[in-house]
Amino acid sequence: MQEKVEDKVNASGKDAFYEEIFSTLTEALSALGLDQFAYYSLPREGAVQPEIISNFPREYYERYCAEKLYRIDSVIEAARHRVTPFAWDTAVTMGEECSNIFDIAKHYRITAGYTFVVHDHYGNMGTLHICNHSHDAEMFNHLIVKNRANLQMQLLDTHERYVAHFGAAGFLFARDLRNPLSERKNEVLHWASIGKTYEEIAVILNISERTVKFHMRNVVSKLKAVNAKHAIKKASDMHLLVETPA
Repeated sequence: MQEKVEDKVNASGKDAFYEEIFSTLTEALSALGLDQFAYYSLPREGAVQPEIISNFPREYYERYCAEKLYRIDSVIEAARHRVTPFAWDTAVTMGEECSNIFDIAKHYRITAGYTFVVHDHYGNMGTLHICNHSHDAEMFNHLIVKNRANLQMQLLDTHERYVAHFGAAGFLFARDLRNPLSERKNEVLHWASIGKTYEEIAVILNISERTVKFHMRNVVSKLKAVNAKHAIKKASDMHLLVETPA
């Protein structure tokens, strides 16, 4: 009996959007003769659990998340430093942890495959993993090479839709960090973004200039910026700035 779509959408929320993405990828890849895939979305840096839309075995997905295998996934690590597609065997290292994750994947018939990658201007990464589930190695490689441009476009389209749906800030900071800045930090950031000096911000917010500088240092740190000016630019790109302070 064919599995229900919702049983195959391995994601944190099984809403209509995830089902739509799942169905679109399933149909597009089936037309190319490919049948097993996983779309990952995650920050480019940091061992954060990715959001996953996939038809990989549910048991593998649940174990992957429960045991935090994404922290030692050499395919993800390789993708962080690539802009072109690559075969999984090129991502294999000799480390014991890497060997362990590949041994676990083989138990679920997840072995050879290719990964396509995109890095967006928000600092997020999207990957499309295609597993060789039904073909011999030669035919699988032929299908990947033949459809390379099409597969990359499928990833770009999926990733763009994902970011548009969830918004840059919520996407970048993942589940636990969707609101990275406190109300006070947002106020300081707002006034700094419209050109107020630290002294002026202190008067406006009725706090000391030293406290203003403290909050701005924290903003720079949380946004992984170089300085205050860079933090304001990143906050603007991520749609974190508000027109008026809360």
